[in-house]
Amino acid sequence: MVYAIYILPDTALSVQKPDNLKTIPAGELKDIYDFEVGDNKFKRLKNERITIFVLSTDVVNSLPWDTIRDKYIVLKRYEITENDLVVDGAVFYP
Repeated sequence: MVYAIYILPDTALSVQKPDNLKTIPAGELKDIYDFEVGDNKFKRLKNERITIFVLSTDVVNSLPWDTIRDKYIVLKRYEITENDLVVDGAVFYP
């Protein structure tokens, strides 16, 4: 599962379980849209970074969100700039 948010300089998971968690099966590509991060046409991305959190679906489905947040049970975290999206527009996670 992944979700994206503008949170820097903080790097913690959201206090509340995000509404925009999305499942991306292994080997598949999925888009993250501007409305999913509350940023029409990614205007904020010109000056800010989007943080993408990769989480285990099993963990999200089996543990309370506050446990996931407090123990920072994250598989991977990416910081995405506008240049990252202009270059190839994709983030690959094995």
